[in-house]
Amino acid sequence: MGSPYFVLNKDFKAKLVKEMAYDPRQPLDWKRIYAVLFKYDANSLVHGVFLSLLDGGRVRAPRAITGFIEAEKVERVVSGGVKNSPVDPTGKTQVTGEKASETGVYSNVPYARVEYVAETITAYFNLDLALIRGYRLGEDATRLLTTLSLLKVRRFLDSALRLRTACDFVVDAVRAQAPASFELASEPELLEAVRAGIKACAPLFANPPVTRLKTKVEIVEKKEKAAGSKS
Repeated sequence: MGSPYFVLNKDFKAKLVKEMAYDPRQPLDWKRIYAVLFKYDANSLVHGVFLSLLDGGRVRAPRAITGFIEAEKVERVVSGGVKNSPVDPTGKTQVTGEKASETGVYSNVPYARVEYVAETITAYFNLDLALIRGYRLGEDATRLLTTLSLLKVRRFLDSALRLRTACDFVVDAVRAQAPASFELASEPELLEAVRAGIKACAPLFANPPVTRLKTKVEIVEKKEKAAGSKS
């Protein structure tokens, strides 16, 4: 929502300023601002938003959900292989023409590779429930933002966790530190809760719920540095 394609749209910007009662020279009505952010983009209150292009750059919301992955006892794994040429392993057969001989990839080429493994790899997620409640959007909106955040975590953990080349993660267990008794629901359960939350929050969303904007854009050509200029 903080994209210039949205905020620099004059009509939409004027609508935001009016609905937020935004005045860069006056104290802000944060409850009203959060309600408008939720109205047009509920995800902005989950992942955070900064409307830097709104006059004064004062409208922002921190991330409600954060996460990181930490590895312990990391070791290097050295491996390698070879790039095989099925046409001519010797590399004598080459394409003719300008710069054809400069490619250097005609023959079988051995290579080395260094990767890293760890004894344990743990993904941590933190959902700031106090922050979400602090938006003061009402019980239905608070529940929707919470279940939407949990659904994102569950889908991440249930997806193909290939976070880097040749490395697929498998989730061993999901545990909560606070509250300790919390159990992350399955994706179908969370999805059903999100759908119910969207239905309950319908009066709080824009009508129609999808906001479509037409913003004039132009292609800016980058000027090349003049020959001999200093970098």
